[in-house]
Amino acid sequence: MRVLLPDNRMLRSNSPVDRVASWPLSRPHHLCHCVSVCCLFLAFRPAASQSAPTQVEDRTVSQGSLGDQGLTLDQAIDLALAHNGGLAVARLDVQNFEALKAKARAQYLPTLTNDSDASYLTAREGVVLPTGSLGVFPGGGGDVPPKTLHIDQGGNLTYSSRTFLSQPTLQLFAVHAANHAAKVDVRTAHLNVEDKSEEVAVQVRQLYYQVLDAEAQLRAAEQASTSSEESDREAKFQVREGSALPLKELAARANLLQAQSGVLKARTAARDARRELNNVMGTPLDSQFRLVDAEPSGFDGGALPTREEAVRLSLAHQPQVLIAEQKVEKAKAELRIAEDAFIPELTLNAHQSYQVGIALLVRNYGVFEGQFRYELFDGGARRAQVRSERSLLAQAQQNLANLRTSDTVSIENAYDTVESDEFDLKAKQQATVARAEEARVSDSRYVHGEILASDRDAAHAQLAEAKASERQAELNLALARSQVRRLLGEIPR
Repeated sequence: MRVLLPDNRMLRSNSPVDRVASWPLSRPHHLCHCVSVCCLFLAFRPAASQSAPTQVEDRTVSQGSLGDQGLTLDQAIDLALAHNGGLAVARLDVQNFEALKAKARAQYLPTLTNDSDASYLTAREGVVLPTGSLGVFPGGGGDVPPKTLHIDQGGNLTYSSRTFLSQPTLQLFAVHAANHAAKVDVRTAHLNVEDKSEEVAVQVRQLYYQVLDAEAQLRAAEQASTSSEESDREAKFQVREGSALPLKELAARANLLQAQSGVLKARTAARDARRELNNVMGTPLDSQFRLVDAEPSGFDGGALPTREEAVRLSLAHQPQVLIAEQKVEKAKAELRIAEDAFIPELTLNAHQSYQVGIALLVRNYGVFEGQFRYELFDGGARRAQVRSERSLLAQAQQNLANLRTSDTVSIENAYDTVESDEFDLKAKQQATVARAEEARVSDSRYVHGEILASDRDAAHAQLAEAKASERQAELNLALARSQVRRLLGEIPR
């Protein structure tokens, strides 16, 4: 754009719109073109400028809503299932095996190929027939040929194109086995995604509870530190008044430092647990979601089936068992492929050829043929491959049997853990009731001047520690129940 300055000098701009505006306007079509470009620029610029902020705003609202309302356990699991890096790799593995299955399925179909070439010869060797080289006609009819002949052997520039169509026949037995193996790989990849999803859900549940437990431990440690500070002040006062020895002040100071160290360790544990939780959920590592501390009744998750029913459900739905079954199917398919190597190969071929400039060949011709191939001697390689595949099949079957046995053992152990954690939770709840009563009595005695403030704070610190222990017992029970759910082939929530 040209702008006149006060001294009649021109200021030039390099923007695209300014360059359009700087075109000469002496011709009418230049003016129309300039106006149309400016209108298009003004029409599309607001839409482009509004689209990007809309996306950023949506994302900000989503994070803000989580920060205001808190992140529940179900929301954390959903985040992990959608953004976990390991799950993303497992899903890409499914896409890979889907592509390999399509590649194996293509082996059923015939192949159509073309082979073309062009060449130019700088010199050619022709056929020369001298006069009378083929004899003479009877009765003095003359020489054959009557004069020297030069016969060309094609042209200097030659071109040929061949189109082949090939269809395997007996090889389709091995192709069918390979397709079955590819389908097994796809099913195994899907089962791996399910197994990884259950594993991620368990990890999120463990870390979620670990963060809640660490924060509860931090609150208990801070309360214990407050009590130690009060004891330290009382000890200093008593030593200063002469009613206590300096040893008491040293002991109180040591207890205070130990309590402060406990606060630091608890704060570090809570921060590390949050970082690990963010990593599993696939969110930024420095995210500070407010976790919703569920009530104890929210950890029940429904009644568990009986042990016998759980074993049956686990063997029927547990991804690890199903993956082992698919490995057996894959080993069977590989064995069939090895056995099909003894079948001879029979391929039906047809090709159409077109040529220009090649001697002694017609311009268009076709060929139909059948190719039979059988390897008479290979040094025992095929038989060795069959023995190897049979060994791998037996190994897969034994691994499946071992996994079913170990899965039954895992179910029994998980139910034992649930029963033990239920008993431990009841004991911790009784301890909390007792500590709460002690704290209430301490408050009453402190009001009547029977005990010091440090004794009252110590009672409340013990109550906070008991509540933290009860919370930890609740979380342990919830984790034990979620482990049972995972063994049953479910995503624990």
